Amino acid sequence: METPDPKKPRNTNRVFGSIADKIASTSNLVRDKTGKINSKVHEHWHKPVHVPTKTVDEEFEDLIEELDAIVEAFQEIIKLHKHYIFISTELVQSSQRVANSIQVLSSPATLEPSPKLSGGSKPSMCEKTRSYCATMVEIGICLRESLSSIPQEIDERIQRLLSYLEKIQERVALRDRALMSYDKVYDKFDGMTILSTTNEFTPKQKQEYFSLEKKLVELKKVYDQHNLLLKAELPSFFMFVRSFIEPMMLFIFYIQLTAAYQAQSNVGSVQQDFEEGGLDLLLPGDRDVKRLSAARGDCDDLHHNSNTGYCRALFDFCSIADLDLEFKKGDLIKLHSCEGEWWTGLLDDKEGIFPSVYVQRI
Repeated sequence: METPDPKKPRNTNRVFGSIADKIASTSNLVRDKTGKINSKVHEHWHKPVHVPTKTVDEEFEDLIEELDAIVEAFQEIIKLHKHYIFISTELVQSSQRVANSIQVLSSPATLEPSPKLSGGSKPSMCEKTRSYCATMVEIGICLRESLSSIPQEIDERIQRLLSYLEKIQERVALRDRALMSYDKVYDKFDGMTILSTTNEFTPKQKQEYFSLEKKLVELKKVYDQHNLLLKAELPSFFMFVRSFIEPMMLFIFYIQLTAAYQAQSNVGSVQQDFEEGGLDLLLPGDRDVKRLSAARGDCDDLHHNSNTGYCRALFDFCSIADLDLEFKKGDLIKLHSCEGEWWTGLLDDKEGIFPSVYVQRI
């Protein structure tokens, strides 16, 4: 039997990693559902202890502390992921509103673009911003379609995991009730044990004392059964949680990567209009911007003084166009050109282009 000790409250404020620095958040599509999940977690995992217990199992308390930290981490993930789609779509919508305003300023008389001049004249600022607005609309649609699956994936997995957590809560409640019953009888038995040393026991008290001793053994057996079983199973459950969450985080990462790639591709469709001949309007501090750009180019030359060499694929890349070079994570690619955001390389006797963010030079 463990040495009785004053009740030790369970600490649910254990730091479980700086999740806010590592994870973005999901959209308002699951606001109602996640609110229900949060209330359910709060109801089942933050109930006050009704009866103090004197017997404290430090090992079990540490396991419960980790279990509470897992629940807190889930709550944090739900809360943070609410904002990811909102922020992403808000950025696109803000860019579209800015472009609309520039379009008004560049053509005050009408919102319609001025007709293009013959002879291959450069597009006007109004025409450029009109194309940019259309691109922002396409990106917004892409983000909604791509990222809308993230809340559903999170919601389904967390609800499934919460069903397991509820069953564990029931087991913990059984263990706590057994412990409180044991402590209650132990207190009475302990007091009678002290009295027995004075040789003042009556026959009735002796009978009660032996009855309590027998009952204490039975209650201790029930408590040990619940306690030892949870101590054996909780570490395995923690391992299961880690393996359960990993596919979800990989799913979120690749969905976000796909959305970012699609947004970059859409913006690239109007990039040439803005690069040819520079912008129609010269922004303040343009000379400083050019000077910084030149300094950055010199720095890049120090790190990559050659356009040839090799690179290692960090992710899988599936070709969309005929010129794309498809590869798998870990493939070694021979570089032919590494200028700009799209590089040219050779893999398995096939030459093509690929995004530079998918590889690392070696």
